[in-house]
Amino acid sequence: MRGLPGGIVTRRIRWPLQSHWGLATCATYDCQHWRKGWVTEVPVGSRQDVYIRSESGREFRVVDGGAPGWVRFLFSAGQTCFRTHRRKVERSPLFEVHRHVRGVTKSRTLEEPERWVDNFQEDLDKLRED
Repeated sequence: MRGLPGGIVTRRIRWPLQSHWGLATCATYDCQHWRKGWVTEVPVGSRQDVYIRSESGREFRVVDGGAPGWVRFLFSAGQTCFRTHRRKVERSPLFEVHRHVRGVTKSRTLEEPERWVDNFQEDLDKLRED
């Protein structure tokens, strides 16, 4: 693959988990378990079984139908499920440019999307001229 003089350039737009995503409640995420309730099946006497019964703080009923050696819990709607939900926060994505030369990568983040697009277009124009 031919690249620009000085190496190959790659670009990406990303939303890092740590800075661009926040925790969300089941209600704000519109979690299906929160809306409709759910069933969880775990091995009898397992760490999950003990946690659900004595530490989870959730309301449940034990229901029939589980496989032998398993217990089935029915959780009603309107309570927090066991998943972690995340939502994008109102923040612009990161526009990154990476230049790869002889096994070394130099990276930079551009704050303005217009600049990222302009640089990308300039590089495409240079490649077309070759």
